[in-house]
Amino acid sequence: MKTRSVLLYFPGYPFDPTILTPNRPLASVAGSLLDQGHETRILDFGTAETVARLVAGKASAHMERIAGHCLDQAAANPLQTLHVLWHARGADRAFRDRRMRFAREIANQLGAQRGLHFAAFMMNTVEDLTSTLAIVAPLRELAPRLKLVGFGEMAHLFGETLSAEPNAFDCLCVDEPESTLAALAERIDTPQGWAHIPNLAYKDGTRVRVSRREVAASLSGLPAPAYEPDVYPALKAEQKIRVFTIDECRPSASYCHAAPLEAAEPPRVRSVASVCNEMWRIGTLFGARAFHFSGESAPASHVSAVAHELMRRGMSTIYTRASSIAHAVPATFPALYSSGCVAMSFPIDTGSQRLLDTFYGRDFTITDVERVLRCVKSIGMLAIARFTYPTPADDYHTRAETMRLIERTTPHAAPVALPAVLPGTRWYSDARLLGFEIESLRNHRDALATGRRFPALPGNFRQTRTNLGMSDYEVSSLHHDLVREIEHRGVPASLPDDYVRLACIMGDAGREQEFAARVQRDFTRGDAMGIATLVDLVNEVACVSAKRMALKAPDAERIAVGN
Repeated sequence: MKTRSVLLYFPGYPFDPTILTPNRPLASVAGSLLDQGHETRILDFGTAETVARLVAGKASAHMERIAGHCLDQAAANPLQTLHVLWHARGADRAFRDRRMRFAREIANQLGAQRGLHFAAFMMNTVEDLTSTLAIVAPLRELAPRLKLVGFGEMAHLFGETLSAEPNAFDCLCVDEPESTLAALAERIDTPQGWAHIPNLAYKDGTRVRVSRREVAASLSGLPAPAYEPDVYPALKAEQKIRVFTIDECRPSASYCHAAPLEAAEPPRVRSVASVCNEMWRIGTLFGARAFHFSGESAPASHVSAVAHELMRRGMSTIYTRASSIAHAVPATFPALYSSGCVAMSFPIDTGSQRLLDTFYGRDFTITDVERVLRCVKSIGMLAIARFTYPTPADDYHTRAETMRLIERTTPHAAPVALPAVLPGTRWYSDARLLGFEIESLRNHRDALATGRRFPALPGNFRQTRTNLGMSDYEVSSLHHDLVREIEHRGVPASLPDDYVRLACIMGDAGREQEFAARVQRDFTRGDAMGIATLVDLVNEVACVSAKRMALKAPDAERIAVGN
């Protein structure tokens, strides 16, 4: 059966550089559907135009009033602080009102389309879930026969409770969206056969059913992502930052449902040829040469093989890479640097060996951390060390150990994040043992209350919701104090990982922190003009004429390799 569908992403909080980059999961699902003979189109609203629409009017006026108090200087007294928070609440209300109206417009557009068999909505954050439900509710009334499908991180975490939501989704893909949605398209009009489709949660009468979990043994057999502008219209105009994500490696099932990064089962990797072919194809479509490798669990042998293949083909690229200390081998770093890698990002979490062993379950030592970070810096790449603080296991001593590690290694950036307790992880299953309070994470309704507010106020104005057994103010104060002490040592800690990586790709040597801070300011304020300018500036660096790029035609996949 040939079907027509739309794959839609409406970010509930579009003030993040990664939201403005091409959405690889959407493109990958579209590629799988097209490969099976179906028609589909990607509606990605993570664009500079969406930001401009959501912050116009009252939201923009409120932001202008609080920018000087909140972003340029600390509040001078309690009355000034109350003044800032009052305007922040007004900005948040205006932002949410405009988001609801925008969602209704999208629902009307989808409801007016004829011949659609299903619409699939990607939801990665609780804010995405909020905005998506704002579309689904009116769309259900406008097009009652249209099948509505959810996928993404929120479907993976809350698939069963979302399936029970009345007048929402017909079904949710809880894993492997490429193969699951392609199989669902074949049986979209026969719900009685959905039980035979793996990785699906749906409502059967009054009961919620979840089909068997099944993951693909290999990623190399998946069709190429569909980035063609006729399938992905948002890539036609200068609405997206053309830094493409390469999904070269996915964790095994044991990694997905347990906390330790070093799971017993090896991760699933794509072949080196298919990775490089995808990069070559993107380069010929857009002249793009900037990429980010998201395969944090990729083994060193695969990472090195990709780097050597890029050099063998003569591909002119700039890229950043997420990696793990346990999988990093310094002997491979020269090849990474020569092939175009400018930065590597590692989850360190803490400077305490005791916490690494007992709380995080990592399979590396502090000595390994120091050796890897120093080698990355010596080669000429930027080293980004990501930390988590505070957790229920942290105390004065673990905080001091983290500071000593940062002082000894001096990474180029040390972003500090709050801990995230998510269903399906060891932190969630052993929450009480580890000191977390997770009563607020039992279902998606409770999780919605943890959504971010607009604007994202920095420092002492930051609003957080945690599960640490402490008040939000206590958690925010502890977090802010550590960030401030790290930055006092000359290492940026308040800049998120994606801001630093974007600054590295811009290649403004020695001024990465200044550029990243300016980007953070524009996104924090919701500065639509500043964000649009950023898109243009990054694309000037990330893209060149395809004719000028040193790209060779891709080699055909080899059936066997021998000496």
